[in-house]
Amino acid sequence: MKPGEKLLKRDKPAYVLDATATIHFAKLTMLNLTLEICNAYITREVYAEAVERGGAYPDALVIKDAIESGRLKVYDIKDKRFIEALLRHPEIHVGEAETITAARELGGLAVIDEKEARVIANLYKVKTAPGCLFLLFRLLKLRKITINEAEENLEKLLTSGLYLDPLTLLTARKKLRAYTSEKG
Repeated sequence: MKPGEKLLKRDKPAYVLDATATIHFAKLTMLNLTLEICNAYITREVYAEAVERGGAYPDALVIKDAIESGRLKVYDIKDKRFIEALLRHPEIHVGEAETITAARELGGLAVIDEKEARVIANLYKVKTAPGCLFLLFRLLKLRKITINEAEENLEKLLTSGLYLDPLTLLTARKKLRAYTSEKG
């Protein structure tokens, strides 16, 4: 940096997406909308899980296209020791450990569906958000989708295989109803 130059602020937040959010939002054709609201990253392990092991599934092709177009970036972890520390927790698998580490290195937000992984990330002072629901409500708040689309996509997430415990699902539905009454 030259003297007198100001640091540029990111125009969008950095989100490091776990495999669950990446795959489900690709299935719902909402990945591209998500990429409009953030600088999005996935790690090598998430890439392997979502694209390489995803094979010819349509969602794998959507993710691969987003990477090839440069809208979704694959991030290479620098601090391997931090991953090792995270993997000492039996609740964490490699994809989550890499997602947490990447968020830490990028100063971003780890977008992870698994609550146990978010709890462990928070122990290490890494900011997290609850995966698919966070992205759904973020898109709604930023008016990228309507309340009706949010409700429809919540149901599509469930039918596409996303597991939400009953309390979390009830809370999400209540939040959507409250949003409807606020706006309507």
